[in-house]
Amino acid sequence: DIDINHYSGLLTCLAIGLVLSLCIGIIDYLVRRCLRPPNAAAN
Repeated sequence: DIDINHYSGLLTCLAIGLVLSLCIGIIDYLVRRCLRPPNAAAN
């Protein structure tokens, strides 16, 4: 017997973790891009 609530909670945690890591990745990318000089970004 599969516990639906436990499974759903696990999926929710995974989804939140995925979104958080995605946001962190985007922010990190933007920060790196802003900190780099234009010439380095062109490469």
